[in-house]
Amino acid sequence: MTLYESLVGFALSILVGLALATVMVYSPLLRGVIMPSLVGLNATPKVALAPVLILWLGLGMNSKIGMAFLLSFFPVVVNAVRGLDEADPELLDYFRLLRAGRLRTLLKVRQPNSLPTMFDGFKIALPIAVVGAVIGEFVASHEGIGYQIIVAYSTFSTGAVFAAVILIAVASTVLYGGLVLSERVLLRWRPRVGKPAA
Repeated sequence: MTLYESLVGFALSILVGLALATVMVYSPLLRGVIMPSLVGLNATPKVALAPVLILWLGLGMNSKIGMAFLLSFFPVVVNAVRGLDEADPELLDYFRLLRAGRLRTLLKVRQPNSLPTMFDGFKIALPIAVVGAVIGEFVASHEGIGYQIIVAYSTFSTGAVFAAVILIAVASTVLYGGLVLSERVLLRWRPRVGKPAA
């Protein structure tokens, strides 16, 4: 259950984060409004937001997914904006000469160029999404690893608490490894630093 909540929250952070990053890259005015708001939201203690999410989304799975989304959203947006901004200027000029539209430039230049930076954000966000789901389960839940930790703690089952914590660490490590593997597969076309391109 915790794994499912974490992955859904992480996936939502990617979808919403990339869309918002694209808007900010193409609209400096909106960027000046949205980015400070995101910084303020990120600085807010997420435990304090958990009861609000429960009021909005209920006691079920949705509030835990929302907490995972909230924690993992910021690094995705920040790294996506940076990656989209750092597209090769010569390629951008070339596409302007071809009179390519914004959508084509985004798909052919900005997004491929930004993938390494985006994956940096994903690698930060994914373990945090697991933490977010567990926090949501701490506040109000009847299943999941966070709930099991609360139950074990209330019965003074120290071994069960440590087992749950180790399980969270192992799950986060495995998910991180899967993300690193995906990055290597998707970015095979990029030459490695310090080595000549094949």
